[in-house]
Amino acid sequence: MIVSFGEIPESDLEMELENAAWFPAKEFNPKGPAHASVTLSRRDNRVLIKGTIKTKIKFECDRCLNSYYYNLGSNFEFCIEYRSNEEISDFSKDYSCLESEMDVVYHDKFEIDLVSILRQQLYLAIPEKKVCAESCLGLCNNCGKNLKDNKCTCSGVDKSSPFSVLANLK
Repeated sequence: MIVSFGEIPESDLEMELENAAWFPAKEFNPKGPAHASVTLSRRDNRVLIKGTIKTKIKFECDRCLNSYYYNLGSNFEFCIEYRSNEEISDFSKDYSCLESEMDVVYHDKFEIDLVSILRQQLYLAIPEKKVCAESCLGLCNNCGKNLKDNKCTCSGVDKSSPFSVLANLK
């Protein structure tokens, strides 16, 4: 969904989007609808974007490999400012950003691709380590049993490990 700077009224533009328009369903397995709420505020050549993303996504736990649903909720806010190609190339050569400019994205068109922005924010909101629960113990290193469901009956030390020789050193 492309929004032109000129389409944004002075009183702001508020949008509610469901997953059919922006959610990458081929990459993620959502449970229920993916909801995004976006407010666009324009001041001259600058647009402030505030929004929230809410959905439930199915992941596989990095520790125990069981599937689980993660409630993803993310708030975001940043600014897009129009600058011509010449201004951007001159600007990027040797410029030190102020802290107030760190959330400003410079763009060479008078339009905003909301689908691209929402997808970027979705990817940023996904946890790096996907864990079904903080208390998840994962799999036994020796026998591979899920330690959350079963108690492991093996000794826990792999005798064929190249490091098992170190146990004899004292």
